[in-house]
Amino acid sequence: MPSQHDADKELSKRILLVDDDPLFRRLYSFILKDFGFKVTECKNGLDALNAYLSEPDKFNLILSDFMMPYLTGVQLAKKVRQIDKNIPIVLLTGYVGAIDEQALEDHTINMILEKPILLSDLKKYINSFF
Repeated sequence: MPSQHDADKELSKRILLVDDDPLFRRLYSFILKDFGFKVTECKNGLDALNAYLSEPDKFNLILSDFMMPYLTGVQLAKKVRQIDKNIPIVLLTGYVGAIDEQALEDHTINMILEKPILLSDLKKYINSFF
């Protein structure tokens, strides 16, 4: 059972959630909030970049889909990395094979998670950054 300290730690963390599929975006937002995280939702990579640029210190982690209009998850990560080398960026995708392995090797992306994912695994992987 999580301690009060664990719950307080999660409540202080804000995730920028990016997915162009409204069903997945709402689902993951609900799940992350249920885990105790604060969530800002964006419908594509460009909206996410603008949200990040407007308040870069507001976010503790970016959780992004890979295939999206305007900017893919990797393109978003590369633009964020120009500003912040340290924020954890996690891709959650059904297209793992399409992602450039170089993005992991050069630390543009910290982790790639494959959809579908067990909720317990999602929480474990996100918590590993805090």
